[in-house]
Amino acid sequence: MNRRVIVVGAGIGGATCALLLARVGCDVVLLERSHRPEPGAGTAIGLHPNGLAVLYGLGLREPLQERAHLARAASIYLDGRLLATEPIPRFSDELDHMLVLHRSRLADVLHDAVRAEPRIEMRFGTIVTGTTSVEADAVGVTSGEAESEQTLTADVVVGADGVSSRVREGTDFGAPTRRLRSISLRLILPGR
Repeated sequence: MNRRVIVVGAGIGGATCALLLARVGCDVVLLERSHRPEPGAGTAIGLHPNGLAVLYGLGLREPLQERAHLARAASIYLDGRLLATEPIPRFSDELDHMLVLHRSRLADVLHDAVRAEPRIEMRFGTIVTGTTSVEADAVGVTSGEAESEQTLTADVVVGADGVSSRVREGTDFGAPTRRLRSISLRLILPGR
């Protein structure tokens, strides 16, 4: 029996989740509030071997490596002075590095893979208003294009819609959220 899954949020986590679920046989509806992918949104991201294992397992090695800087060690400099260098752990011959790339390039790779996956229906411009009932496995959504309320039902609803999650807001998972300090790090890497 095919499971129907709704994933709310087509960012890095939501798109990856949708791909993984589709590859194990689920029919996925991926909902995103933006009307289209936002080019250039975000900053750089470092993908470590554990994350690369998942993405490479999805068959995304080549498109990721074409858009990223491959690093076998991470170095931190302050005012031109080397503070620390840490080698990337070697998990296997294929997972002995990290990739550094712009978040929008990672999103492009994931969205291309989502569009090529027949088990995923991706809907941009869909604003989720909340979950209607956890017991009935339903989520209420408002489409930004039609401006009409509709309810989509699924066996599973995944909330990958960020800190102000409408999915999490509509249910009581017993997990409180709290603000954490922000830490920012700027890196300059050689490469194209």
